[in-house]
Amino acid sequence: MKSSTTSSAKNVYRSLVTPSDAADPTTSSHLPHPPVSTAVPRNSEQARNALKAQRNKSRPSRDALFNLHELAYDTTFVHHITTFPDLEVILYDRQMMHTFQSLLTTSSTDSVPTQVVSYDTTFNIGDFYLSVLLFRHTDFESAPVLPLAYMIHERKLQHTHEVLFQQIQSVCPQLFTATNIVIVTDNEPAIRNAIRTHFPDASLFLCWNHVLQDCKRWLRSHGVSTSVEMAYYTDSVRQLLQSASLDEYKNRLIEATTMWSQPFASHFVQVQDLLLWLVKFLQSKK
Repeated sequence: MKSSTTSSAKNVYRSLVTPSDAADPTTSSHLPHPPVSTAVPRNSEQARNALKAQRNKSRPSRDALFNLHELAYDTTFVHHITTFPDLEVILYDRQMMHTFQSLLTTSSTDSVPTQVVSYDTTFNIGDFYLSVLLFRHTDFESAPVLPLAYMIHERKLQHTHEVLFQQIQSVCPQLFTATNIVIVTDNEPAIRNAIRTHFPDASLFLCWNHVLQDCKRWLRSHGVSTSVEMAYYTDSVRQLLQSASLDEYKNRLIEATTMWSQPFASHFVQVQDLLLWLVKFLQSKK
């Protein structure tokens, strides 16, 4: 090999790993050049990237649905795609699913932290909705909230939510028998019925934020316009939610209903059964 003070490290390395006939124009002018070794994928990730780049060159369309299917082939994040009659896309990371499974227990005697799973249609992204299933990583002291699965969908139907929970049911059957899990949602019938269909024995509770937001919407629609009056009602509801026992909850509710307007008291009683179950559950964990 000839050395040169002007040769870069890259060129020297290439001359070492490239076959000599490929570098000699007198012997390779009529032959196809073999690929340079440094350009050959060296691991599975680079191989996937090379395949992806090749598909991009020959891609017949820039259609979003076509790209979605390409993403499903290029990654392990997309697990379900339905395009008719409604778009339904389910996404999750397998390692995150395994992490979640490790936090569940089937024993009633294990001192394992309660796993709070929440589900809500959080975002409206253009023509679609994004629903997110969240859990708390209770191995950490701060119990950070992490996304377990996502679903992109067109309509907020019970069947749509059932598609997601059917998928979760198949990859995480431990949810059937776990004794340390509760599921928190809003009061949307489509979501609650979908969960009941696939996890009939799950402890299902209302989200406090949604309870308070529901109260605010009801109060606004019934003439409450001042911030002082709004704060009075929401603070009294929040105090109910913070009850440490069922007896304390009932006593506070009796006192509150004597101070609330009769229409609001009647409205709140319609959702209080779900809150009573929450108080009973929290009391049983003490």
